[in-house]
Amino acid sequence: MVDGRWENWVSDYFYATIRPGDCFIDVGANCGFFSLLAAHLTGPDGLVLAVEPQLRLADLLRRSAAVNGFPPTLRVETVAVSDQAGAAVLGHVGDYLGSSSLLAGFGDGSRPGSEVTTTTLDSLASPIMERLAADPSLALHIKIDVEGFEPKVWGGMGRLLERAPKLNLLIEFSAGRYKDLGVDPKGFLLRIREWGLQTMTLSHTGDRADFGPDDVDRLLELGDGAFVDLIACRGLDPI
Repeated sequence: MVDGRWENWVSDYFYATIRPGDCFIDVGANCGFFSLLAAHLTGPDGLVLAVEPQLRLADLLRRSAAVNGFPPTLRVETVAVSDQAGAAVLGHVGDYLGSSSLLAGFGDGSRPGSEVTTTTLDSLASPIMERLAADPSLALHIKIDVEGFEPKVWGGMGRLLERAPKLNLLIEFSAGRYKDLGVDPKGFLLRIREWGLQTMTLSHTGDRADFGPDDVDRLLELGDGAFVDLIACRGLDPI
């Protein structure tokens, strides 16, 4: 509210890494701050895909995109991303639209969950994969923030990972919530690294530090709600 920015450390990172013509995917876009920032940074030759299953938030994002002149390059999909197509229930915490998840039992019980359609990122991102195939010099940037459901998103984006030699991901890595999903957080980190991705944390001061399997154990010791902003990149300088 003070300076018109959200999560300055993330904004600064995107300012430093996103280039004109690049592609950006925002999974868990909320009202679209980072989607709009990416549309500005990638410019008229870039492509931005914003994914937000909550109808009200997706509508706000579309209206913001329209008033800023971004519809030609910014596409909004009102759907949830998982490892397969189907249906699911999106849990909520009160009226706080910024905290919803497909994790089983997620929410505080103050209002019922919302039924949503699910699909995979591979299914949604065909235009971006075509763009990357046509010009391998372009980078793909992906932000994934889905309140602990990140491993399921990862399970449905294998083709996209194959087609992006220059890849820069920012993932809210919530080790405790992964355990609630029945996923080994250390194993999830290793699956990320198996794709040739360097992993490091992005602190609130903008500092970066290597993040490996042993660091997952230390994160778990902080409790179920602890998370880090995890950078995973290959083929480019993480700045």
